[in-house]
Amino acid sequence: MQLMINTLLCRVKKPIIKHFKNCFMKIRLLISLLFVFGAITLFAQEDHPLISRYDGASWLCSYASNYTSYLIATEPGTSDGIPNALTPEGKLSAYIYLGPRGKSILEIFRNYEQQLRKGGFDILFSCIADKCMARGYANFFVLTFGSYGNANKIEQRTNGNCPKYNTNVYSGSHYLSARKNTANGTAYVVLALAEINEQVYIFLDILETTAMDTGKVKVDATYMAKSISESGKVVLYDILFETGNAVILPASEAVLNEIAAFVKTRPGRTFYVAGHTDDTGSLEANMTLSQQRADAVVRALISRGISVAQLIARGVGPLSPVGNNRTDEGRRLNRRVELVERL
Repeated sequence: MQLMINTLLCRVKKPIIKHFKNCFMKIRLLISLLFVFGAITLFAQEDHPLISRYDGASWLCSYASNYTSYLIATEPGTSDGIPNALTPEGKLSAYIYLGPRGKSILEIFRNYEQQLRKGGFDILFSCIADKCMARGYANFFVLTFGSYGNANKIEQRTNGNCPKYNTNVYSGSHYLSARKNTANGTAYVVLALAEINEQVYIFLDILETTAMDTGKVKVDATYMAKSISESGKVVLYDILFETGNAVILPASEAVLNEIAAFVKTRPGRTFYVAGHTDDTGSLEANMTLSQQRADAVVRALISRGISVAQLIARGVGPLSPVGNNRTDEGRRLNRRVELVERL
């Protein structure tokens, strides 16, 4: 502040050249400081390119994770949790804003809903107050933001000013989830609003699906033959599906070609194609999804010239875990396809 005052009050002194030289140095330093601090502020408050803040809202804090799993509600919660929740993986960008005074929580909520639709998003689930839970809404925001591993456990977003505002989400009354396919994958938006002391807190999370670096082991015919010989099966993590359904993603083409090449070298053998899920959601839904994914892999292999008589699709659901379903990493390991040799 003193630097600013001295700079603005520069007066002509003797010797005049020396005086203006000193004054110029002060002005240059002041401009540099203003630019640096201004740039930092602007960067910290930058909105996500897919969806901006509500007009007039103030940025409070932001959080990011390069790769994580995230729970998304698609229907009301129950005493047993969030049924049929989606658990996509990818890059998480989270923002907390303070809504402008004079705007109701419903107005802000409806505006976001409208803008998401205009932006090409499909609304997966939208609820207000007691509609968020099958038997009351008191625990819905605890279920969605406080009890699912590291991604949704909002207290673990500890950077910047976030700890001051994180738990305000537990007073939430408005929730919305949406999805949109993009050129790079799928983007999910979760909006939660909470009103405290006549102030609306806006929690905006964006999860963008990205491919994780799984190429640490080359899954080719040689590797599969070795794995079958040693353990009777091959565990396949490179067969990727759209979240919550059995649509195989294009990134799976290479490994499907390798599986087909391997099975062709054993024309007299039969294999189970076993689909596995984590334990998120209901048992019935996971059993159905795992069977659908196994069927999809069998169809993909048949289209590559494999005899239908060599393949048997079975969905195992969450019944044969290889990791702890209470952790992100454990759930990731449990979501897989296995090729199992049959006697």
